[in-house]
Amino acid sequence: MADKTSECTKKQCDDKCNHFGKPNPKNGWYLRDTIVNRYEENKTEPPEYLTDEQIYLETEAIISWVDLGNSDDKTEIEKRIRAVRNMPVSVEVECDIDKEKDEKALDEKADKFFAHHFHPGEVMRVVTEGSGYFDVKDLNNRWIRRPLSKGDIYIISSGCYHRVCLDTKKKMKAVMLHYDKKGLEQKFWPESETDPMHVQYIERMKCLRRSLNFQYKSRPGSVDCDKTLNRP
Repeated sequence: MADKTSECTKKQCDDKCNHFGKPNPKNGWYLRDTIVNRYEENKTEPPEYLTDEQIYLETEAIISWVDLGNSDDKTEIEKRIRAVRNMPVSVEVECDIDKEKDEKALDEKADKFFAHHFHPGEVMRVVTEGSGYFDVKDLNNRWIRRPLSKGDIYIISSGCYHRVCLDTKKKMKAVMLHYDKKGLEQKFWPESETDPMHVQYIERMKCLRRSLNFQYKSRPGSVDCDKTLNRP
């Protein structure tokens, strides 16, 4: 990947640029190995930030944004979403502390979204209200966290492990879209590790790494694209 530091100087650098270690709030980061409170940022120490381009290279996840305007009209919101990618099957999902009877009820509902899984087809999720996090697993078996707010989009390939988490505000509503109803199915880890769709995803990503001559980070359990992938 090209070094973009030559395109600007520290004086010119603004909040949209992280060339000099100044994180854009929209960038992602690697999660620490041990999470005490999942609703917090849980960055590594020191933080390891990733741009959306880097997240794509690590996971094939596409991050984007759509202007949903200020309207509460669901028809208008869906029209704007389908202009991005016209996927016929849509489901609205919501987690909101103010709409649950207590904190325990919210945690139980949030557990379902936090269990990491993949879908048998491509999925697109668009945040329509509130904020939260999108977590996606890379080939080194590490989690990448990307903050989300209204209008943010992520598109996940079949076979890619991911999960969704609330932030400390504990309010998020989103629309999840699929090409067919089969895509609604969730395949959970660890039972799905040997599923052909996940194996194909891993092999496709390894081929991408070879084509880019992209080296993996040296760490325990890291993956060499020329060796068999083994996970705990």
